[in-house]
Amino acid sequence: MDNLALVVDDEPGVRAIACRYLKEAGLICLPASCGVELMSMLDDGYVPDLVLLDIHLPDVIGTTLACQVHLRYPDIPVLLMSAWPATELTENELGDIRWRYLQKPFKQDALSQAAWDLLAR
Repeated sequence: MDNLALVVDDEPGVRAIACRYLKEAGLICLPASCGVELMSMLDDGYVPDLVLLDIHLPDVIGTTLACQVHLRYPDIPVLLMSAWPATELTENELGDIRWRYLQKPFKQDALSQAAWDLLAR
């Protein structure tokens, strides 16, 4: 699928709004509620062009999950999101992953711009 985004967040409302915003920006969106669900989707053959990933998931730390995705698909960019400040992220823990950070709550234009910026790199 072209322009497929997998949205991973344990809050149903965040998943719904993020998917709505991304669809309105021209992407196809599939939601996942946790890291296990994301990895299962990858196992089932859903290879996204972008992963939108909450840093604080109940089953795994988002940066750890980003690294797991990167090991399987090194070209997929990851848009990390959290209600917490980005100061908790370091370049060292994300290595050479193509990533960007988005503070929650986010506006539609901020999510769309961040997603397309990552896809364009």
